[in-house]
Amino acid sequence: MRPPLPRSSSSHTGDDGMSDASSGPAGQRLRAVAWTAGDRALAALAHAAIGFGLVGIGFLLSLAISGIIWLVSRHRPHVAVHAEQAGAYQLVVLAVNAVVIAGWLAASVALFGQLALAPPAEWTGRGPAAWQLALWLLAVPVFGLWYAGTIALGLIGALRVFLGYPFWYPVSGAWARRKHRRPGY
Repeated sequence: MRPPLPRSSSSHTGDDGMSDASSGPAGQRLRAVAWTAGDRALAALAHAAIGFGLVGIGFLLSLAISGIIWLVSRHRPHVAVHAEQAGAYQLVVLAVNAVVIAGWLAASVALFGQLALAPPAEWTGRGPAAWQLALWLLAVPVFGLWYAGTIALGLIGALRVFLGYPFWYPVSGAWARRKHRRPGY
């Protein structure tokens, strides 16, 4: 059996990331759910699936993996909640990526009159102002940092969950926690 996780002096958090101070219907405390090694591995896989984003259409594959884990683990709430929050996070990342790439390509058409991944060789310097060109070029490394950061956050989540520590994404985690606390879930 694994040793207990470190406890905070201000409040107790169970292995499932739920605080003992959480209360359910009629003020009853929600009990922590025991994690098995297989459950931790499935929950970690749901978070780690975002790593497929490093290869082409990998975000679609990551959504499929999280969805399948959620479907087969619906009877194990602590696995399902991690698959749900990972899937919601991956969906938001995919949507933001699509909007940013579409915006960047639209800006290239507006600036150069054609789709361009770099200023065209025949570009004479006439047209966009220097600040517009600089902003367009700056978008590439900023997007690269966003892209790598979103994948890194998912992989950090996978590692934390695999080791038995709680992990919640900044936005989808709050939604998943609320759903997880619902009686009967």
